[in-house]
Amino acid sequence: AAGPAAVEIDTVEQPTAKAPASLDRYADIMDATPDPSAEVVQVMAGSSDGNGQMTQVDILTSQSESIRGRVYAENGGEEFNINSPKQVARVLFGDATGQSTNKDVLDAMAGGGNRMADLILRYRQAQRDLKRARKRAENKENGIHVDDFHKAPPPSPAAAAATKLGTHPSKDSSSSSSSSEMLEFDDANGSNPLLLVDASAYIFRAYYSMPPLHRADGIPVGAVLGFCNMLNRLVLNRSLSGDQPRIVLVFDSKGKTFRHDMYPDYKANRGPCPEDLVPQFDLIREAATAYGIDQIEAPSFEADDVIATLATMAREEGINVHVLTGDKDLMQLVTPPDEEPSINMIDPKEMIRVTYDVVVDKFGVPPALLGDVLALAGDKSDNIPGVPGIGPKIASSLINEYGSLEVLLDRAGEIKQKGRREKLLSNTEEAVLSRKLVELDKAIPLDLMTMPDHYTTVSELKMAPLSSDALFKFYEEMGFYDLAMRLKRRLGMSGSDANNSDPNASESSRIAADEVTVAQTRTSNAPLNDNIRQGLIMHQMRKSEPPMPEDYDDVPF
Repeated sequence: AAGPAAVEIDTVEQPTAKAPASLDRYADIMDATPDPSAEVVQVMAGSSDGNGQMTQVDILTSQSESIRGRVYAENGGEEFNINSPKQVARVLFGDATGQSTNKDVLDAMAGGGNRMADLILRYRQAQRDLKRARKRAENKENGIHVDDFHKAPPPSPAAAAATKLGTHPSKDSSSSSSSSEMLEFDDANGSNPLLLVDASAYIFRAYYSMPPLHRADGIPVGAVLGFCNMLNRLVLNRSLSGDQPRIVLVFDSKGKTFRHDMYPDYKANRGPCPEDLVPQFDLIREAATAYGIDQIEAPSFEADDVIATLATMAREEGINVHVLTGDKDLMQLVTPPDEEPSINMIDPKEMIRVTYDVVVDKFGVPPALLGDVLALAGDKSDNIPGVPGIGPKIASSLINEYGSLEVLLDRAGEIKQKGRREKLLSNTEEAVLSRKLVELDKAIPLDLMTMPDHYTTVSELKMAPLSSDALFKFYEEMGFYDLAMRLKRRLGMSGSDANNSDPNASESSRIAADEVTVAQTRTSNAPLNDNIRQGLIMHQMRKSEPPMPEDYDDVPF
């Protein structure tokens, strides 16, 4: 009985240093051994946000310098450029040339016990986190930053029902801080807006947030776990309180779309989908079903078009809309601040509320004219040609001067700059084609979309009531025993039920659970974030060889 009870990892106390939760990944190297960069840490500790506390940038800078010092110490005190792949390869492999030092190689070496490879990986992660923290601080200073979806700008006087983001208090005070974070769905007027999630963007974000984890049978599930963690932050609290928020996952359809009929080279430059992500799409759909979230797509249409159609329908029904995506094409939907019902976009990567003013600041034109700018500038990611030699800045300048792409092309001969004039005159067809490619279809017939049975309006698209049985069943099938254990605690189950994993769980999962206890002892009970915690539990389930892509059906990427 003592064994399972020791895995009380969900209720550990927060560190007194008040470091952000995202720093937990570095906790295991900040032990009691001498730190070559202790002087740097001490200096950084003197910095604060003005309230006697270190800022996230300060702490991440300190952590990065500490890891750098450990790297040099591991190299016998000899310094080298950690940011140079060639110098890192020389340290790891000696005089051997042509050796890769990418993440997969370093992961394999670190898994085999190579301390230097492990430290290099940690340093690179620390640098990425520091870069993001600096960007977030810059956004906050510019007034466009939303702190993890929890703080919203005040509603404008002209928008009495402006949307807001906030925190929804957890009923379980013992739950982790991350599990209590969610997007507040209620508008200022008490209504329930529609949240449209760009599933592809959400899945890829989940995929790259997790290590390459596999189930006991070898099926990769890292993206599935990341997806579940993200959904828990998004909707779990609301579901546990009995609410049914309006949220829909919108998927791309498989195969060609109507844009390929117009332009066969559309998205022809896209690389293949990561082979270990291919089998996870169906599992992620199963996860959404277990959570009670509707999934919608339309054959021959992209998710952008389905989102545009649903958002348009929602406004016609008097419902405000949030679009969770990082796709700039969907910025065309953002409405002016004085229009109600409204459409706003949330960038899941930078946690930025993309409002009308943000679009204007970024592209120099309002959302209604963004398609004209994108048509002129082209889009390398989608292989949209645009007009060669015309970039976003020149494009926005031209559109602002002439009012629209149509007028610009009609009066292209009047442009004073010879280079611009000739480029437009010789690429008129490409500009017209590009404008058609970036245009969002806002009127997909309802019968072409995979709407749930008997649904005829967007207002009916709500989460199903929470089914804990469905979630437990899915967690068990995936091997997500830690998620199941935390859900049991949230549901107020008895101690024995909450602290024990499934009695039929594999021996590898029980061994992995013991590793969590060992890991916590080694790190002086430093809190583990969700990803690292679950990664430790699934450590024994990892496989060295991913499934082959030919084992699975293709996906639309």
